[in-house]
Amino acid sequence: MVKNLSLMSVVSVGTTSKVIHEFLERNGMENLSELQPQQISGRVKIFVNGSWVGIHKDPDFLINLLKEKRRNCSINKEVSIIYNYQGKEIK
Repeated sequence: MVKNLSLMSVVSVGTTSKVIHEFLERNGMENLSELQPQQISGRVKIFVNGSWVGIHKDPDFLINLLKEKRRNCSINKEVSIIYNYQGKEIK
């Protein structure tokens, strides 16, 4: 079992989330620390590594941009991008 697992797995070392935070801020993310509660309504929440960091008003634009940057290797190819339409969350 150990032999088969080692042949089928890939070990990742992870990356810093600072690059993702900077990218999101440059592309329209509003920081959670700078917002009033009434400003959050109707926007999509953005989570990075499980922490709620901000909101965005155009989630489709942000998702497409993130995927394009991942394909171009501007951000690490191991970064997962999940858009929960029902929960209005990007993770």
